[in-house]
Amino acid sequence: MPAAVEQALAQVAAPHAAATSFIGRKAELETALRVLAESRLLTVTGPSGVGKSRFAEKLAERMDRVHPSRAVRIDLRGPGGAGGLAASADPVAGHDRIEALREHDGLVVLDDADDVATARALAERVLAACPAAVVAVTSTTVLGIPGEHLLELRPFHVPPRAQAASRVVLEYDSVRLLVERIRLHDPGFAVATPQLVVLRDICAAADGLPATIELAAAATRVLSLETVRGALKSSDSIVDLLPGARRIAERAAATVAACDPLERRLLTVASLLREPIAMDCLASLAGPSGLDERSPGAGRGIAAAELIAAFCRLVDRSVLISEQDVDGAFRMLRAVRRAARADLDTAGETAAATVRIDRHLVELMETLAASPPGPAEVQLSRHLMNHRSSLKRLLTRYASDPESAGDSIRLIVNLRKRWSALGLIEEVQNWLEEAIKSRHQRDALTAEALRAEAYFSILGSDFRRSAELLAESLRMPGAAVDPSGLPTEVLEALVRIGELDVDGAEALLEEAVERARSSGNDTTLDEQMYFLTLVKVIRGDHSRAEQLFRSSIEVMRARGNRWGMAHALTVLSISLLNRGLDERAGETGREALLMMDSLGDRAGVPTCLRLLAALAHRRGDSAKAATLLAAAGRLHGSRTPARDTIGWGVEASIRRSLGAREFSRHSSRGRQLDRREMLALALDEGGAKDPAKPAELTRRESEIATLLVEGLSSAEIAARLVLSTRTVEGHIQRMLHKLQFRSRSQIAVWMSERLDAPGVRMLAS
Repeated sequence: MPAAVEQALAQVAAPHAAATSFIGRKAELETALRVLAESRLLTVTGPSGVGKSRFAEKLAERMDRVHPSRAVRIDLRGPGGAGGLAASADPVAGHDRIEALREHDGLVVLDDADDVATARALAERVLAACPAAVVAVTSTTVLGIPGEHLLELRPFHVPPRAQAASRVVLEYDSVRLLVERIRLHDPGFAVATPQLVVLRDICAAADGLPATIELAAAATRVLSLETVRGALKSSDSIVDLLPGARRIAERAAATVAACDPLERRLLTVASLLREPIAMDCLASLAGPSGLDERSPGAGRGIAAAELIAAFCRLVDRSVLISEQDVDGAFRMLRAVRRAARADLDTAGETAAATVRIDRHLVELMETLAASPPGPAEVQLSRHLMNHRSSLKRLLTRYASDPESAGDSIRLIVNLRKRWSALGLIEEVQNWLEEAIKSRHQRDALTAEALRAEAYFSILGSDFRRSAELLAESLRMPGAAVDPSGLPTEVLEALVRIGELDVDGAEALLEEAVERARSSGNDTTLDEQMYFLTLVKVIRGDHSRAEQLFRSSIEVMRARGNRWGMAHALTVLSISLLNRGLDERAGETGREALLMMDSLGDRAGVPTCLRLLAALAHRRGDSAKAATLLAAAGRLHGSRTPARDTIGWGVEASIRRSLGAREFSRHSSRGRQLDRREMLALALDEGGAKDPAKPAELTRRESEIATLLVEGLSSAEIAARLVLSTRTVEGHIQRMLHKLQFRSRSQIAVWMSERLDAPGVRMLAS
């Protein structure tokens, strides 16, 4: 990089947080307010740069709106910080300050508490000395105090690559933050369509971390967006030259250096796995059997419990961050990954660790291919899903190497049923094409590769290509059909579905199912029955479809085929929806969603969400429908016949019902939901929401709301009802959350309008 550019960047700094707007974190703020209304200690955790201090500042603002005592902030960063109450600060001054808070009954924020011992001692002193106060601590580390509640701040969602060229990326908090910070120094900045992909890529390269996004925005003062994107993706990131970015990199290096040997062992292996990481998966790779014999510590007899404990310590210190969409999975930020990878390179263990991971993946795929349907197969599949990115690297290399191309074809063909669940259909097609080119031979294995590619083309609705591949496979010399693969007539039937020859597809599938039953070869019977059921639904023969569903479920249950059962439930739900049996359709769709989610099926979950969105729209809740549809779009997943059967007219209908602005607002919310929020919304059994429906207040909440109408303060209400002020404030916070209001005056207005109305329901205290 030219020296002049380096010197220019050294003068660039991100704007001070206090001078900028606050973006996102609405759900987290509501959660924090609810927790502090019911308990006294909340620790806000998360990695450096995720915005914990800014979040605490906003939390204090929200508390100040409804609480007479203003929040107090104590900065723990040391003598140079605003508060100067770190371990090295004057203990007498610190003691005096806490004593001065003895009568304080509001919020006390202990900010930037990364020295755990000091923060724990100080939090305990504040809780003891100020019995009416509540405490919020911001820290990368869990304090471990009894009664401590945790709230993890994760990096912002990044738009999926599939949406990169769409203007919906501007509704993601990560992109909103980047654009707004660019406009601080370029007020006229307008996003042109070609820049959407660049903005998305910058946020992805920044890991969705607010501090890094702000630094990238600051860098655009002297560099173009494209240059910043390219630099962020390089090993020597351009933002590392910025003063604030140096602190992030230094903290990451210090974090890795402070780890004990077992923690560093886990981190160095994890630095090679570029995907959500499951605890059992990482422990198996980092254990003695998962390392090359030359690795330090190999054969030391490390117990699995030791590695799991080390993993938990890394999570507690925000070194590993929980993944929002994959339950029980975690990831590393780029800065920590680079520091851990540097450790691995310095020790000269990178090549050996990579070879071991590749060997582990091949063994895993071979074991899974030979495993019959059942709990073991599900466990192996989930394990493989945790290695998705490493799997891409391995098969990309295998397919392009003439010596290993045949092995890649066998692995892909043997796991035909799993690639859709992994969300890798397009990649698998590319690998097969590359492997066929690399091998050059035209034999039975090539025929199997072509048939498999035809099957994946069908899933992608490229029926013309699938017909060409199928015909080419039949011309291969000695083109034997794998007994575990789909019969030719089944593939031909699926092609005919795409060509709208439903009658021909139905006849072929009926013949294939009957032949499989009479021959006793039930290897693919459940799959054939699934496709036949789908054809019956397309034809509108729902009675026969339900009969086939029940028969196929019996076959699948007998074989332990949970994936087949989940997809069969989805098809049944579509059939019920088409017949107007909405209640049964909803029950079946939610059951399918739960099963798909438990399996981690990246194609099945979006399909179920689209189905439940269509159902919500038909029941009048178009807002929920738009939210679910957007959540499904963010998850993307592979296309499936069932997903296409739902129809794309649903989105247009929802958009017309809500109007463009409301549709955009609810869609934006859907794209920001994490996995738990998405499931909670989708599994809600309620129908259309009635905005006039009265809120469910407890008797005590109703009494307090009535006194708010009279204009009484919290202290006056406490005296009137013989309660503590803190108890009154707790009830007010719960009402704010329940009614989705921002201030106590809104509660008063809402209650005054309903005092004479007969519909306000009270629940027993």
